[in-house]
Parts: sequence; C-alpha cells; structure tokens
Amino acid sequence: MIILPRECLEAHEEVDEENNVSFPDFSHRIREILQKLPRGAFLKTNWHCARDAHWIMPGQSLKVHDVAEVYQLLKASNYSKMDLSPERGFASGFNFHVVLRKWQEINPASEFRCFVRNHTLLAISPRAWPEYYEHIYQQKSDIVRDICTMFKEHIKNRFPLKDYVFDVVREKKDVVQLLDFSPFDQQFTNSLAFEWLELEDDDKYPANGEDEPEFCYLKQDIGIQPKQKNLYGLPLEFTALASNSDASVAQHLTDLGL
Repeated sequence: MIILPRECLEAHEEVDEENNVSFPDFSHRIREILQKLPRGAFLKTNWHCARDAHWIMPGQSLKVHDVAEVYQLLKASNYSKMDLSPERGFASGFNFHVVLRKWQEINPASEFRCFVRNHTLLAISPRAWPEYYEHIYQQKSDIVRDICTMFKEHIKNRFPLKDYVFDVVREKKDVVQLLDFSPFDQQFTNSLAFEWLELEDDDKYPANGEDEPEFCYLKQDIGIQPKQKNLYGLPLEFTALASNSDASVAQHLTDLGL
C-alpha cells in the first residue's frame, strides 16, 4: 500500500493515522504548475524519471494530471527515492528538484543520447538501445550532421560544464530538439550503446575539440531484444501476495519497504 498525504484525498474521505501527513506548500505548488499544463505533465527528479514505477499508473503511462499521481509515482519509484535521498543529493553537492514538464508524445526511434567530454561531442547512441530501426541506418549521416549542428550552434561553450550528457529528439531532417542534460557520470547516467570506461579513455575518444562523434547503432535487425522498461514492474513478491490475508499482505509490504 502506498500512503498519500492528506491533500490527495477526496473531500468525503476520512483522514486516519496512516495518511495523517501533509505537505501543503509543496502540493499547492504542484497544483499551480499542473493547472498550466492541462494536457498532462512529465515528471522527473534531479536525474531520472520514474520509469520503474510505470506499472502503478493507468495505461502504464508516465503522464500525470493531478497531485495524487505525482505522489504515487514519487513514492513508487526507487529511482526517485534514490535521487531525492540525502546520501545522493547533499553528498553530491546538488539540491533536490522535482520537475514537471509539458507532456509531449515522442517516437522513441527519434531519441538520441549524446556524450560530451571537455566540450567535445564524443559519441551518440539511440535512446531505445538495443533496438533496430531501419531509418536510423538509412539516415545515419544526416542524423549525426543535424545533431552536431545543433550542438555547435546552441550548446557548445554555452553550457557551464565541460563534461556532460544531453538527450535530443530528431523528428525529421534539420529539426533537433533538446530534451535534457545529465551528468557525465556512470552513477547517474546510462551509457546505452557505449561503455563508460571507453568514453573516459582519451586514447579511444580524444576530447580535442573536434566534434566528430562515433554513432553506435544496430546495423541489422537481430530480433526481439529485452526492453529496459519491461525490467521494471510489480515485484514478483507483491504478485504472490494476492491470495494472502490482509495482515499477511501488510507484513510482506513492510518487509519490501513499501
């Protein structure tokens, strides 16, 4: 059971000891932002979206419409808890942030992750790795050129860090949209088609200012590959509790840290 604060309850619902907790200022701010995004919002914390908690949402979508859905995702996601923990936040010198963005439907075949070290664009990987998309193979040169152009014109020597990762979406030729920035750090960011040791190796990927990135993609269809999203779901232990008594369920949930 996921316990939500009082402000998530309907007016007719009674407050008991379990949900007798409230964050009025934070909840009010969330509502203000969601009112400006009537078609839904995308929720993320400092470094991750709550992709491991998609199972708790209707249709397994990460789109949120109200304050209750925001709290549900934050509480159900281990990624969110990790990002907002004192050990990760304060110890790393970062402040805590919860981000709500205008919801945008994105074709996963058009998303790419780009790795920058010493202001040099080193490597590009499809975000939906490892999946084969024929258009990526056919348009590989145009994809690299468009991303490099966008990087040089809008990001390079403007972003305050010298080492970082950024994600983009390229829906069509000559149109590249920036989605997000992430740390150039294996603790926080998935390297997808590359290995972090390689990306950090100046002999293999020299950060000499020449933006000639290596583009790693699947060159042929190798069949159905495991999707990372499918690795996140309702814990097996949780499913096995369906036939147990309420008391037993509560105890198991406590053991699971839920």
